[in-house]
Amino acid sequence: MAAKFLVKRKSNLYSKYLHRSVHFEYIYPVQWKTSKQKRILLLNDGQDADAINLYASLEKCYLQHHEQPLMVLAIHSNEERLNEYGTSGKPDYLKRGAKAHLYEWFILNELIPHTEKEFSFEAEKALTYFAGFSLGGLSAFNIVWNNHDTFSKVGVFSGSFWWRSKPLGKGYKDTDRIMHALIKEAKPKER
Repeated sequence: MAAKFLVKRKSNLYSKYLHRSVHFEYIYPVQWKTSKQKRILLLNDGQDADAINLYASLEKCYLQHHEQPLMVLAIHSNEERLNEYGTSGKPDYLKRGAKAHLYEWFILNELIPHTEKEFSFEAEKALTYFAGFSLGGLSAFNIVWNNHDTFSKVGVFSGSFWWRSKPLGKGYKDTDRIMHALIKEAKPKER
C-alpha cells in the first residue's frame, strides 16, 4: 500500500491514434505539485506496477530522502501490447510492432500534453524520462531514440533487443536485430 504522502491516481485517455482508451496511473509524492522542477517518468507496462514493487520502491526512496520529487506515469498495456510496443515503422518478422509508431504518437501528442494540461506545467526535456522492461523497455528506448528533443534519459531493464527482422536459423545474422541495426546506421545526433 502506498504511503500517505504518495498520491496514486488512476486515469484514462481515449487515443485517436490507437482507437482505444488507454489506462494509466499518476504516482507522485505530495510535494511534486509544489516542486519547481517537474520531473516525470513515463513507464511502460504500468499494469505490472504491483509485481515490480513500484509503490514500495518509491516510498522507500522518498522516506530515505534519496529521491527528488518525481511523477511516474504508469501506462497500462492491453491485448495490443505486441502490436503497440516495438520499433516505430519497423515491425519484426512476424509483423509484431506494426502499431509502434501509433503508440509513439500517442505518447508525444496525447499523453504528455494531457498531463501538462492536467497539472498546469510544461514538460522540460531535461526532466522527462521514459522506462520499461522487456518489450516495454525496447519500446521506451525506441521512443527516446527517436525523440531526443523530448526526453533526456531512458531506463531499459532486460530489454527485448532481440527484436529481429528475420527468424533464427539459416541466414540469420546479428545485424537482423532491428534496434541494433537502427543504432548502427544512425548518424551521430547531438544529445
